[in-house]
Amino acid sequence: MMYRYLLFAGKRYYPRGGGDDFIKAFQTLEEAKQAEFNAEWAEIWEFDPTTGILEKVVEEFRELDNKKWVWSGWTPAS
Repeated sequence: MMYRYLLFAGKRYYPRGGGDDFIKAFQTLEEAKQAEFNAEWAEIWEFDPTTGILEKVVEEFRELDNKKWVWSGWTPAS
């Protein structure tokens, strides 16, 4: 069973936070988006097992009604 989507979140955003902000891994992007956690920011990264590359898929910094996250797309810098 491959867990391809990795959820990272925390109370205070800081660049290069690393593994300390890892919450949980999921099989699908939708499962990761539905996860419940207490944080001020969150990002979901996709792991490609064929290449070993980890790439950010979506990010969020705002909460909606303190219950649900509004996920936005991510475009990597060129």
